[in-house]
Amino acid sequence: MRTMEINLGGKDIELSLSFGAANEIAKRVADPLLIWRESQQEHQFLKMGITGYDPKFKFDLQSVCAIIHIGMKRVDKAIELSSVQEMVFDGGLLNSQTAATEYLVELLGAGPEEVVETEKGDAPKK
Repeated sequence: MRTMEINLGGKDIELSLSFGAANEIAKRVADPLLIWRESQQEHQFLKMGITGYDPKFKFDLQSVCAIIHIGMKRVDKAIELSSVQEMVFDGGLLNSQTAATEYLVELLGAGPEEVVETEKGDAPKK
């Protein structure tokens, strides 16, 4: 199983990069691909000066805690959601949202600056 580390409140935390984690995020929060697509679309609209876009997914307190908890519990089955919630606040909610976003990018396997190859040929890297 692949893993990655994030830092919450000065503590290094290991998160699972597995199908099981992605599938549980899809069931409990939202499909990771939908989260990524909506954040990319919102970013593009803002870059073009278009306001008023209402994404289908928005990070909130519950989703940040759930995403981090799912990644952690796939590594340490004994970790309780309440413990993760405390870690999120110890590390700062905005920092934790950034960590959850980085985790999802790593889980999906393509960073925001990578262009994934298609069947029609190689796409240029940005």
